[in-house]
Amino acid sequence: MLDGIIAGVREDLQVRRAEVPLAELRARVADVPPALDGLAELRGAVTTPQESASSPR
Repeated sequence: MLDGIIAGVREDLQVRRAEVPLAELRARVADVPPALDGLAELRGAVTTPQESASSPR
């Protein structure tokens, strides 16, 4: 069963690689802002004014 899942993932990856060249993917990633710190959010840390404004009081 696991072999079938892995085979499916590999097929999907092959299709995706054919649709979007690696250079284009890297260019897209370069324009994406960094990920938010989810752990800080869970701990209640506020790091930006936008987060402060959206925090419950």
